[in-house]
Amino acid sequence: MAGVTISSGVRTNLQSLQNIAEMLGVSQNRLATGKKVNSALDNPTSYFTALNLNDRSSKLTGLLDGINNGVSTIKAASTGLDSIYKALQSAQGIIDSAKADSGSVSNQAKGTAVVNNATTLTSLGFANADVLTFTDTVTSGTTTVSLGTIGSQNVQDLINKINTQGGGQYTAALNNGNLVVNSNSANAFTITGTTSAAMTAAFGGATTTSTTSGSYDQTKLNSYAKQFNQVLSSIDQFAKDASYNGVNLLKAGNDLTINYNEDGSSNTTVASRDVNAAAFGLSNLSLTASTLTDFTNKVSQIKDSLSAVRLYQSEYTAQLSVAQNRQSFTKSLSNILLSGADSLTNADQNEEAANVLALQTRQSLSQSALSLSVQADQAVLQLLR
Repeated sequence: MAGVTISSGVRTNLQSLQNIAEMLGVSQNRLATGKKVNSALDNPTSYFTALNLNDRSSKLTGLLDGINNGVSTIKAASTGLDSIYKALQSAQGIIDSAKADSGSVSNQAKGTAVVNNATTLTSLGFANADVLTFTDTVTSGTTTVSLGTIGSQNVQDLINKINTQGGGQYTAALNNGNLVVNSNSANAFTITGTTSAAMTAAFGGATTTSTTSGSYDQTKLNSYAKQFNQVLSSIDQFAKDASYNGVNLLKAGNDLTINYNEDGSSNTTVASRDVNAAAFGLSNLSLTASTLTDFTNKVSQIKDSLSAVRLYQSEYTAQLSVAQNRQSFTKSLSNILLSGADSLTNADQNEEAANVLALQTRQSLSQSALSLSVQADQAVLQLLR
């Protein structure tokens, strides 16, 4: 419209209206998009800085998914260990019940063999240098009492030796011509000689080493053995099922690596291990021929297993704490990056709304001023008429 001649006043008001319309369009666009920087043309520095901040926040959000999975995997393993620990405590209780409920031990030997039930010792011949050893198996381990050298072939001498040198753990007596040896605790004990000749001289056809178990209720022991085996089976099942998203830390070969930053230079590796009855060295008991000794032999294994589980729980708890701290840190850092990007590009909605109202008011005033300028030109036209 350069060929159209307009007055200076009209042109000034027209330019003012054009500027107002342009600014009004910018403010309305900011209100519509919520951003004051929509492209590099608006503000290159703010635009590209915000782009980098948003990009890193997006990467951290992706890492956060992996951290969340890692935390859940460790929690699953810890839950499995808690259940395994309780199962081991149950196994310990079954052993204690078996010891308390299966009967007392009263063992005797006879010349032909050492047997489970109490029998008699007859026609014994003891020579000088013959040594008898009584081994008493208890819950805290094995205690051996050596009676030393038997100095004569008199049975009474043997009785005296047992009663005086047995440390109060055994009592010997002559009953109707039979030598009876009793354990003073409800534990199985073993009688051995220093040589085969010594045992043969003392017990006739007995073997070099024999273990006696005393009088107990085999049916009850079998029942406790079944319970014990069921507990061991549950331990294996807990370990097998303590997986998350296909990763099981209670099975060797499933090490978990959790990355905490974009290049993987900050990470945690959680070691996996076999946690099951076999790894603890625990095996099933016989369902038909278990003895008290079989149960008591499990005591130290159960104790070691409980200690191992506690150690594993401690390790996983520490690693879980690290992962959860990084989880919170990553969430916070991602939010900080987003906030920084928004502060560079987001528009202040209140400010832009106020700008729109102000510009609309100015637009109305400019339109009125333009109208007045046009009316002035029209007045000149009237004079010419």
